[in-house]
Amino acid sequence: MSPPRPRLFCPLPGAIHPDHRQVEEGTRRWARAAGLDGLPGREALLGHRMGEPAARVLPGAGREAVQLLGDLGLFHVDDGCEGGPPGVRPAGLADRLSRLLYAAEHPAATLLPRDPVADAVRDLRRRTEALFGPHAGAAWDAETSSG
Repeated sequence: MSPPRPRLFCPLPGAIHPDHRQVEEGTRRWARAAGLDGLPGREALLGHRMGEPAARVLPGAGREAVQLLGDLGLFHVDDGCEGGPPGVRPAGLADRLSRLLYAAEHPAATLLPRDPVADAVRDLRRRTEALFGPHAGAAWDAETSSG
């Protein structure tokens, strides 16, 4: 039996976006359409209900922004790297991450072969720019290249 936890004081009232259930289902649909649900570790992430935290962080935002945050929350690159071959071979991990970084920085480029994870990164980048404008993409590029 564990001791009771003290209640935490928070001066802000709890809030959640009214479409949180639809956002959650949207994240599941997005992951399945992108082919992420069949990759190691990704199906378990779908059970984490990433749409709900996004809906709590952005309770008054537009649904597209909440959906983008939910999809970003689901997208954890390190889960695919810990137990698989890239996690065992550092050179493989460096190659994998550099390819994903390239996909994020150049979403329209077709240089790299089809890859569900890189395609998901491209989609997130495009949606970020569509929602917040080209300056959001420029900020993303500046952040990833500052390293």
